[in-house]
Amino acid sequence: MSATGPIQERTQVKAGPAAPGLVTKIHGKGRWRPFIGTLGILALMLPPLGCAERQIIYPAPGSGAYGGAMGFGAQPSTGAKFASAFNAVPSEAGDPINNIDIPWLRGRTQDDYEELTGALPDDQRARINGIPLLVDDEPGVVNAFAACTSGGAGVIAVSDGLLDVTAHLAQCKATDERFGTRKVDEYIDFMAKNQVWGEPLVHPPESFWNPAQKNDPQKIKRQHEIFDEEVGFVVGHEMGHHYLGHLPCTAGNVTAAEANVVIRSAAPGFNQINEVGADSAATRNVLVTGDQRSSLRSEYKWTENGAVLFLGFFAGLRQLRPTDLVFAFESTHPPAQVRIPIVQQGASAYRMTGGAPLPIPLPF
Repeated sequence: MSATGPIQERTQVKAGPAAPGLVTKIHGKGRWRPFIGTLGILALMLPPLGCAERQIIYPAPGSGAYGGAMGFGAQPSTGAKFASAFNAVPSEAGDPINNIDIPWLRGRTQDDYEELTGALPDDQRARINGIPLLVDDEPGVVNAFAACTSGGAGVIAVSDGLLDVTAHLAQCKATDERFGTRKVDEYIDFMAKNQVWGEPLVHPPESFWNPAQKNDPQKIKRQHEIFDEEVGFVVGHEMGHHYLGHLPCTAGNVTAAEANVVIRSAAPGFNQINEVGADSAATRNVLVTGDQRSSLRSEYKWTENGAVLFLGFFAGLRQLRPTDLVFAFESTHPPAQVRIPIVQQGASAYRMTGGAPLPIPLPF
């Protein structure tokens, strides 16, 4: 989601009841479905338009060159910058994804942001370098967004609630792959039945997990790969809003006061075309980053599967609770049922062309 205006704002995104105007807006987009896949492929494969003037090289994410008063201490608060904290996978008993260790998840998200930035073409990287990743720690909020401060500086924010959900999904998916279970479906069902509007996120009881499966080393290794793919897509989407020129701001000094205004304010609705472009750009960014990880460091090669898992969570909630919203994330982004084909078709086009741009004129 991107927000525009003198002070960039966003809707408070909490678990919650029906919001008729928002639900109508989401589900009134059926007319886009016949051609939205083609739009996604075009946005993925073609170079971004606009923002040609934004060629200044800004400090890289994590460089500490943002200025302002937002330290990331032992107990960071809303508006603080994410701090890089690259960690190897710990022992099974202390695994941070198993334990939903929010400070560790924030640090890992910052690391993924830096990898994604490094994989961008020079002109796009110039537009994103120096834009900080901010914390939104309000209980019950599940969201990520790109915005501008009142001073014209760009920011990206990711909520702790979103990291909580992605960590649970990573555990569930890794367990399903390793042991043939249906934990992803069970988690979606649990959230649909138990999450209450405005309340902190509920967690499955310990009995939800088989202890031997939960602490299996191969499953733990796999859930870290899945988490990176999920977060890579989410952050990559918000990065796309900045470097595709959807927002009228660039990198700059962000004060704690400005960050808190952005985090705590309300945002206008999404722009359908911009959201398609950001999804497509994020898919490409994740796949290029995956190729670089694999070729340069022999690490796990990211795919689009984390995006499909993350979006499938919201699609599943919509099926189980069709008359109200479990998370208003759905009101600030297009419906997951529309976004999943964009990701899948964009990934297929990327592989079909070897990552090269589509030829002009287009072959269809």
